[in-house]
Amino acid sequence: MRTREANFDDDTQLVFPIKNDSAALAHPLIAGTAPVELGHYAVARHHCQIRPQGQAEWLLLHCLAGEGEVVVAGQRRLLRANELICIPPQTPHEYAASLTAPWTLVWCHFRLGPAASGLVTPAIQRLRSPARQQQVLAHWSELFAVCAAQYTLANAVCASQLLSVILAESYWLADDQPQAAGNEHLTQAISHMQRHLGVHQSLADLAQVLALPKSTLSRLFHQAYQMGPLDYWTRLRMEKACQQLRLSRIPVKTIAAQLGYADPLYFSRQFKRVIGLAPSQYRAR
Repeated sequence: MRTREANFDDDTQLVFPIKNDSAALAHPLIAGTAPVELGHYAVARHHCQIRPQGQAEWLLLHCLAGEGEVVVAGQRRLLRANELICIPPQTPHEYAASLTAPWTLVWCHFRLGPAASGLVTPAIQRLRSPARQQQVLAHWSELFAVCAAQYTLANAVCASQLLSVILAESYWLADDQPQAAGNEHLTQAISHMQRHLGVHQSLADLAQVLALPKSTLSRLFHQAYQMGPLDYWTRLRMEKACQQLRLSRIPVKTIAAQLGYADPLYFSRQFKRVIGLAPSQYRAR
């Protein structure tokens, strides 16, 4: 019987009952490495998860499109399209989709056996080449099909092997396609913006910092994000404001000041323009 391929344009969540099957986990072809629960969310606006105590299993997050923010043990990182991160068990973490470019996300809670314990790290891994991206996506599709089928020992072995292949191709197998110059410039620009959310610079000043012509900088952002660099910088500030409003009771005027807005009313107008709600409305949801 032919299994149906995963459609990553839909939302799906599957529980794979292997964690209650000690005989399967001990099988030499599984050796303790297996998916426990997996799913995918398409364009997951407002998707957010906070686990102050962590969780029992490893967690793999694979961003297929868009972007989001991941905080692991207090370290904040941006997870973009074609990037993955593994979060170890019992590690405090939180993650949330970008409000302006919400991610399409594949995720998997999994057990990691002793033989594979050195396979992954909490570092973000990027799948650079289109060939590798499609290869890993095909393995995800196969894994979802196996986990959605009737549970058998054969399917448990296949699921374990497919997960191991995804991890190996993401973390171990070389993927040496050089990064395009435009992507390098974008990465540098966004990194500068994230480090200086409270600083407001003109396009000319930003281009000078990055040693790029203004026209080149604008073209790169319009090609990648359909907006100019200063609008993108404003959206990063508003996403940071959303995080503060969601996770703290810091007054709006203080958040505005931290993000470089001397006038709280102007900040509120900018927030509503980008997010669609006033800061007070967003906090009260």
